[in-house]
Amino acid sequence: MHWVSWEKMCKTRKEGGLGFRDIGEFLLAKQAWRLLTKPDSLLTRVYKARYFKQKDFMNAVVGSRPSFAWRNIIHGRDLLEKGIMKNIGNGQSTSVWNDKWIFDKAPRRPFNKQSLFDLELMVSNLITHQGSWDHALLSELFFPPDVVRIMSYPPNIGLEHSYIWAYNRNGCCYTVKSGNWLISHLKQQPPPPTHEQVTRCLKKKIWDLKTLPKIKMFLWRALSGVLVVSTCLQAHGKQGDLVYLVTHAIEEAEVWNKLRDRQLQDNITNSQPIRRENRWIKPSLGVLKSSNRIAAELRGILWVLQSLRDLHLDNIEVWSDCGAAIEAIIDSSNWPRYSTYLDKIHRIISSFSRVIFMASSSKANLIAREIALSVTRDGRTRSYLSRGGPVWLSSRIEEEKRR
Repeated sequence: MHWVSWEKMCKTRKEGGLGFRDIGEFLLAKQAWRLLTKPDSLLTRVYKARYFKQKDFMNAVVGSRPSFAWRNIIHGRDLLEKGIMKNIGNGQSTSVWNDKWIFDKAPRRPFNKQSLFDLELMVSNLITHQGSWDHALLSELFFPPDVVRIMSYPPNIGLEHSYIWAYNRNGCCYTVKSGNWLISHLKQQPPPPTHEQVTRCLKKKIWDLKTLPKIKMFLWRALSGVLVVSTCLQAHGKQGDLVYLVTHAIEEAEVWNKLRDRQLQDNITNSQPIRRENRWIKPSLGVLKSSNRIAAELRGILWVLQSLRDLHLDNIEVWSDCGAAIEAIIDSSNWPRYSTYLDKIHRIISSFSRVIFMASSSKANLIAREIALSVTRDGRTRSYLSRGGPVWLSSRIEEEKRR
């Protein structure tokens, strides 16, 4: 008789398996999710009184003489920790550097841009009094890619933070299917390289650098830990601290580069600045920018509703080719990641006598798409409602009527 391992049978059919699921850990993670998101349930209150009176569930420990069920729930929580993150409300209970609150292939905290930072900094310190992100402060603390991720989801200062499952599109709740996918995905990832492997790779690349031999030798000695730094650091009280030397060398190099760039700019005339499209470009003053498809659609729908209200229209239908945005409006409780926009949309809906939201194909309203394209193509910053449309718009409307 020929045998096939359970691990191979649990692979998807595309990967050569049978698609079976080892759902034990995934179901335990489901129970852990319920304890996390339903603190007022009877089950949560019983476990809290027994195992984590002075803590929250995510910081609870197995404890002494735990029950079999509690041990299994803690085991399921280990899976849950790999995929949950905080959805920002007012940010008062979310630590910038200790909590996972942004998503980049996996939930994580932002990367710190500065060598010195405040470990007690809260996300609420990054929010202005108007309830929006402080872009200047974000740019000062974080790298541009992280600034883009943070700006894509505005805070909701009227709510406390909530936990969301990062591997669902709506961020609503953990599912057994998404837990299974996460475990399978993590198993396929190669282990991170060790320190020795990274050092060996860097040493190999040193000799390919186009620089002086003495600089190559300096880098090799630094990576090998045989660089003599004691004498030059005694005066600073940092004897033997190679990090101190390298850090200050980098700072001095940055100052030198800035002075050199300034000199080059003074010598070059009639030149246009280069626009680097591989980084986040800050919008002009008064211009909104969104790097998230659903968030941009919800922001557009919110503006449409506000405009229709100002025009005193009372019976309206809103059609959109972004089905996820329409789904989020209809069932907003399952889309907590976009609660800021959804709360505003539902508040303004109450001012109409009838509002219907419908999803449509992108080809069902080509005129609307052409108007949107003309805004970016022609650099229009004013609404067509206030200034009237371009010349070609009337003829396109007539053509659309005859279709």
